[in-house]
Order: sequence, then structure tokens, then C-alpha cells
Amino acid sequence: DRDNTFIWIEPITGSGIAAKQRIQINLQMSPWLCDAVEGRNNNCSLAEAFVPLMIANQYIDIPPNEADALKSQIYGIPNTVKLVAWILFGLSFALVGWTAFIVKAIRTPHY
Repeated sequence: DRDNTFIWIEPITGSGIAAKQRIQINLQMSPWLCDAVEGRNNNCSLAEAFVPLMIANQYIDIPPNEADALKSQIYGIPNTVKLVAWILFGLSFALVGWTAFIVKAIRTPHY
């Protein structure tokens, strides 16, 4: 609905993404004309009413450069962790291969 107030919050970091608020100021109008003309007679057909004086819409969202920074904070860390995991995985194979070479070299008799 276009008149609803909302705040969008990014669930992982708790950062605000966007917010909207609509404010309306009304003036209460009473049927003073009935009182003036008919002297507080209950037969008056005018009703109490509210007249809108001002309507203001406030909307804010995150700028694109800050959105990119937020994305890198959220998704950059897991990518870095994956990269480090693959590097350590590769180094473990190198370490196992080197250990096997050293063990073979030690067990081989030298004449």
C-alpha cells in the first residue's frame, strides 16, 4: 500500500536499506455555522469534518556506493574464506607429497 510506513533492514548486518513515512496534518472543522444561524438547534445538517492541510512523504534509501560496500561486507568475507580454504587444501597436498618424498629418501639404503 502506498500510504504504509516501512523500514527495510538487512538481516545479517542490521543495516537500514530503505525507509518511508507519510505524514498528514488535518484541521478539525466543527459546524459553527449551525450554531451561529440556528442557535444550537439539533436540526442542522452540517457535520463535523477534518480537512487535510498538509501531506508529506519522506523516503530514504541507501546510495549505490554504500550498497556496494555493504554487499562486499556481507558476501566478501565468505569468498575470502573459500579462497583461503582452497589455498590450504592445495598446500596440504604439497605437504603430503613432500613428506612422502622425505620418508622414501630416508628409508632408501645408501651404499
